[in-house]
Parts: sequence; structure tokens; C-alpha cells
Amino acid sequence: MPAHAQDHPPDGEGRGSVWLWSLLGVFAACVPCALLVVEKVGSALSPAPLVLAILAALAGYVLAVRAVVGQKFGQSSRRSRILVWSTAAVLFLGSLGVLFAFRPPPPPLARMGGARDVAVVGFVQQEGRQDKRVLTDLAATFAHDMAGRIPTATGVRSYAGEVSLPLAELQGTHRGELERRTARFADETNAEIVVGGLVSRDTAGQVTLRPAVYVRADQAPDSPELAGWFLSGPILVARGWESARGRSRVSAELTRRIGTLAEFVDALDTWRNGSPKEAARILDGLLGPEREAGGDSFVPPDLLRLFHGHAIEDQASGEGDPGRQKLLEAARADYLAIGEASPVRWRAAISLQDNAYRRALGPVHNCRPGTVKAQDLAQVSRELRAFADDQDINERGRGLSPSGGHL
Repeated sequence: MPAHAQDHPPDGEGRGSVWLWSLLGVFAACVPCALLVVEKVGSALSPAPLVLAILAALAGYVLAVRAVVGQKFGQSSRRSRILVWSTAAVLFLGSLGVLFAFRPPPPPLARMGGARDVAVVGFVQQEGRQDKRVLTDLAATFAHDMAGRIPTATGVRSYAGEVSLPLAELQGTHRGELERRTARFADETNAEIVVGGLVSRDTAGQVTLRPAVYVRADQAPDSPELAGWFLSGPILVARGWESARGRSRVSAELTRRIGTLAEFVDALDTWRNGSPKEAARILDGLLGPEREAGGDSFVPPDLLRLFHGHAIEDQASGEGDPGRQKLLEAARADYLAIGEASPVRWRAAISLQDNAYRRALGPVHNCRPGTVKAQDLAQVSRELRAFADDQDINERGRGLSPSGGHL
């Protein structure tokens, strides 16, 4: 038998091999389109399995095209082989374009309709690795425990398995992407308070959770210190997530802190809607010794005192003496209790002058001959003039965090 007959396979076998590889190539190119069909009839694939499927399809496609080029165009010019590879690449990229252009949108998130809705978006590991299922379960447990323990009009729901926000940005000073995505999430779900947090584990294995909340600006227009994302103090997880008792204690502490914040926002809303007496009652409960003893609250005691003073001052407007003067003195005591080191001390100082003005009017809330204390009004005027001359007054007191620092 001639040597060249042994070096080359029969023509029928070669053509069959080319057709086989061609079919494999077509199959590999159609995988993205098949993924599109799967998503259309089912649920949208998450990024990880989608990328893995596309990479597997790409690997098979490259091998198929390589085999076809080697067998069918092995003797062709280099230009022809490059043209074949380019055509194959365009076909594959085109199929990917079809996949991503016609991917079904993710299902809409459930929209809440309560008066004080809380959305839990989950917790992320600061460093190292933590089972995501454990953190997702923690978010669901917290949402379940929280329901019914805050004002009755409030709804609580966990979105930990449905949405992923870049909570890692809470560690840094640049939170633009986190703020933008959270704002869109809050608009879509109607959540007024969003809860997340950072989980860390030290070298000794001690687990710590630092909870964080996001408050929509329209829910706290009178308290810009609480708008946006801010962190609370850390919570130690006794014996790690493996301990059911430890998880229960973490959930209880989270419930306490978020409950205080929800009640405070409710008090602000009540005050703005013309019910200062009811708002003062809510704030009285938040200023109780049991609440303050807890510490690490999302709402610092000085902020509670400031708005408690505002509420009882407004309540005094509808009272006559001696009740009016008594309420004004109580508000003054709230403002004076805010120390010089407090980030809201400047707001308290301005509120003290407003309080002095009201008390200088005498036993009624409007000016009448013989009741106005002229010297007190003159002193208030001088103090307010000094505030007006302060170029930085609009920036003072901003950036309050529950720990007393700046975020």
C-alpha cells in the first residue's frame, strides 16, 4: 500500500469528521440562546451559573472551530483561517448579544404598604469567608422577630435572598454607589428604613456584627443627622453563629435598636402632623432609663432630648399659664442637658434662644402690653445676631453618628 494512503484518512471519514465538528460548533454557539429560552420559561439565572455556562459554551465552541479549521482549512492561506476565526467570533458574540438584549427582567421586588416599613437587606462579611446561608437565615430570623415588636402600623420583610447591595462600602468613606442603589431599592419596595450590617471575625474566632441602617431623607426632614446610611455600635456574637442562643441574643439586640429608631421616626412624623403631645409621649418612653441604659442606639439620647424639647414647646403654644411656663421650662431643661461635646449642641443652643424668646413673651404666646420682658428679648436678639454672623453655622452639628463620631 502506498505511504500516502496510510497518512490520510478516507475522504468519507474526513467529511464525516468535519460535519461532526461543525455540528458541535453550531451547538456551542446556540448555548447562549438556549439559556435565553431557559430564562424565558423559568426564573432569571444568577450571575455565577450564567457566567459558568457561557464559559463552558465558549470552551466547546473554540475546540469545535479549531478542529474544523484544522481539518477543512489546514491547507488554506493564513488569511482564510483568520477570516474563519473572525466569522466564528462574530457569530458567538452575536448569540451572546441576543442573550443579554432579550434577557427577561428580574421579577419585581415585593412592595410594602405599611406606615413605617422596615426592609432587611442582609449582612456581609468584612473579611474572610462566612456561609451566606447563615447570614441570610439571620436576616430572615431578625425580620420575623422584629414584626409585631415595633409600632403596629410597621411592616418588616427580609430581602436578603432577593437583592444584593454593596454593603462593603460601609467600611469606607465613599458610599456613592451604595447610596444610589439603596435609594432605588427603597423607592421600589416603599421601605422607609433599610437594615444591613457588617460581620467580622478576629484571630481568636470571635464574631462581631456591626448593624447599619438607611433612613430615607423624606422620613427625617427635621433630622438630617439620620438621613442615609450610618452604623451603630458592634454586637458580640457569643459562641459564633453555631450557637442558637447567641443568634437569639443578636436578634433581640437588633430588634431593640431598630425598634427605637422606628419609634423615633414615628414621633417625628406625629410631631410634624400637629400632635406634639403624642410625640412628646413617644419620646418620653424613648428617654426612659431602661432605653438609655441599653447604649449603642441608632438614635443618640441628645437627639431625643432635642426633639422632646421641640414637641413640648409646641404643646406649650396651646396652653395658658401656669401650664405654658412649666412646659417651656421643661423644654429648656432638655436643651441644657445636651452637653458641649454633643454634635447637636449648636442646634440645642439655637433652640435655647427660641425658648428664651417664648418665655420672654410672658404668660401668653403672643405679645401684649405689660407682659413682654424687654431685657430678655434684647438678650435673645444679641445671641441670634451672633449665630447669624457665624459663617459656619449651617455646617455645625451635621454628620452625627450614634457613636458620637462622624461618618
